[in-house]
Formats: sequence, C-alpha cells, structure tokens
Amino acid sequence: MAETTLLKEQLTPEMIDIGSRLTDALDQLGVPIVASFWLFESESNDWLLRIASAGNQPGGPRGVYEKIAEARKAIGMSSADFPLAHVSIIDSNDKLVLGLQEVFKDGPATTPKRWGRGVIHKSYVDDAYIYRVNQPAAPSPSN
Repeated sequence: MAETTLLKEQLTPEMIDIGSRLTDALDQLGVPIVASFWLFESESNDWLLRIASAGNQPGGPRGVYEKIAEARKAIGMSSADFPLAHVSIIDSNDKLVLGLQEVFKDGPATTPKRWGRGVIHKSYVDDAYIYRVNQPAAPSPSN
C-alpha cells in the first residue's frame, strides 16, 4: 500500500516582498488597512494574502479589489505576476482579525512577524506572516 506525503507549500521571500509592497501601495492609495497578513490554508495547501480594511469602502469588497489591482500596477506587477486569486478581502470584524487585535492590544503591529501553530481567538493558525494589525478606531464622542 503506497502512502502519499503532502509537503507544505512554502511562503517564499518573493511572496513576503509582494505582500509588503502591496500593503505599502494600498497605504499610498488611502486604503485604511486594519490588518494585512499571509495565512496558510492547510485544506488547500496554499497561502492567501488576507487584507482587512476599515469601514465601508466605496464599492465594498469589489472596490477594495480594484484598489489592490491599482496597487499591484503601481508596484510594477501584472495580473500574471500576482493574480488577485491570491488575495482575500476579509471583514475587519473577522474573528481572526479581532483575535490579532487582542494579541497586539498594546499598540499597532507594524513590524512583520511570523506566527505559527497556535490559537488566536479560538481559531487555529497553522502559519501566518503578519505585516500589520491596527487597533479599531475609538468611537467618536457624542455631542
């Protein structure tokens, strides 16, 4: 009986660089990023760049994807170099984003960090590379 061994897809230095450059380019385009990180999806054995944006963006998630396509172009990449299928827009209230905000509650995480094999807010994370986690904006005082 033959056994099949599945090797974990690696997060390459090129992928790390692309994620960093896209995050910076989105900043330049004025997209309010709550969190930006690569997350390993063990079911598909693949990495997805997850981006959570604050508030209601013009055009909703599609508008954010359009900004990502614009940012990709701004850093000199084509859709063949980095397809949007490698990006997942998530809600800023996603339980993983909320968990990351709890982990980094002492201030925004702005220095990239590798996070592996642990639980964040009751979600198991096999492997992640975190670029940024910002705390939610404080509510405005009522008049």
